[in-house]
Amino acid sequence: MGRLRPERFVPFGRRRTRMLHRSLGGDVLDRLTAACRREGTTLHGVLAAALACAVAHDAQAAPRSWFAVGSPLSLRDELSREVHQDEAGCYVSALHSQVRYQPDDVWAMARSINDDLAARKKHGEQYEVFDLLAAQGPAGTADSEPFIRHFEENGPSTSSSPTSAASPSPPNCPPRQAPGSCPAPSSSAGSRWSATWAPR
Repeated sequence: MGRLRPERFVPFGRRRTRMLHRSLGGDVLDRLTAACRREGTTLHGVLAAALACAVAHDAQAAPRSWFAVGSPLSLRDELSREVHQDEAGCYVSALHSQVRYQPDDVWAMARSINDDLAARKKHGEQYEVFDLLAAQGPAGTADSEPFIRHFEENGPSTSSSPTSAASPSPPNCPPRQAPGSCPAPSSSAGSRWSATWAPR
């Protein structure tokens, strides 16, 4: 699995964010969305694949190396009372897809990510992260030092794409089984796509 390693340690008190904003204009976004339809994938899938390619290139990884990409998933329409888009709050989960680095076929990577997300959402894996955090995360700030130190010494294990492909989840969520052939989730694109992330 490809992994980003920290280049240097900066004490917490001296850290500052360096957020970079990138966006695609309407014309570019329209052409990219059309290409996604033609290639049988979604906007989220291809942007997540592009993110994996960028990280792999930066890490000088060999083709066919494995990388993990995190995808945020909205839970607003899955709650007992639907939460509308104009209501503030963090109603989101995440799934992490493993994808092989294929620099000559980003479309295959995109389809792989979409298929993985669709299969895992079908089995309700977007809910498992909450139990995982409760079981493995620190109980409080006093107990968080080993947890934080692990990421300080090893770096992040995934890169995450900020776009989200929306598709309904079934009401009954059985345990995960072997991924099968599932339709890729649909994505509705607006006139502009933007991303914000913090480089090292």
